[in-house]
Amino acid sequence: MKIRVKNEKKAVIISFVFLFTVIFGYWYLIFSPMLRNMQFANQAYAFVVGNEEPIFKIKEIILYSSAYAVDKSEGEVLKDLDIHQFTDISISIDNKSYISDLSNKNTVSELYIDNIKITKNSDKGKAMLNYKNPYSFGKFQDSNEQSDRIDFNILHTNADNANNDFSSPTFFTDCSNPITLGYLNKNIKTNDEILKSNEKIDFNGKLLKISNVPIEDISYNLNFQIHLKNSLEESYVYAVDLNVPLEDSNSSIYDGYIFKVMHNQSKSYYFLKEN
Repeated sequence: MKIRVKNEKKAVIISFVFLFTVIFGYWYLIFSPMLRNMQFANQAYAFVVGNEEPIFKIKEIILYSSAYAVDKSEGEVLKDLDIHQFTDISISIDNKSYISDLSNKNTVSELYIDNIKITKNSDKGKAMLNYKNPYSFGKFQDSNEQSDRIDFNILHTNADNANNDFSSPTFFTDCSNPITLGYLNKNIKTNDEILKSNEKIDFNGKLLKISNVPIEDISYNLNFQIHLKNSLEESYVYAVDLNVPLEDSNSSIYDGYIFKVMHNQSKSYYFLKEN
């Protein structure tokens, strides 16, 4: 039996649409996922190979947390205080885990910090993170601006160092100096009055206790990424996640300050090579 088509042109169009639908469905449902899986597998393989022998790692992180007050009193002592909490951060990078000598592979040509995120337990104060001059480490340093990105000047020679005062972000190409940063939670309390008399008042973490600032209210988590390039222009990144301790079983910021040293004992502290 023969099938007669009354409208051959229409039948051709329908057949073409049907064929196109079948081909598109095959591509969308079968070929495209296979292609994506292959691309992901290739990227994953390249990532693993590139990080088999990581060049840079975090050696240690030092945290020093305290507080300070700006006294605006006129005539009356300690009648108008603005209280701030600060944490100074020192991050040392080890570049000789797999390479004992300096080379283009483990020297730094570029360094910057971005993706800064501060998560506070309360809305008290205005929090910010900036570069901190290492000569001012452990001392209060006022600031009004939050840096979205911190770019470091890379020093390559002793002559470069001789002309540098560390007032701007500075890092040595051989990783011999730490990255120094300053966290500031400004104006936790304003126009505060200290009622104690005939008693020495220290402008440090003890102010927080005297001013009835709960440690829980000023606790915070700090996240940012450290990006660097070596002298071969290979890019590396490390994501810092700090739940900054303001108290432990032995001490707290109420004692004046709290000092913590975090040593690297894990491969998770290695910088990852970016593709």
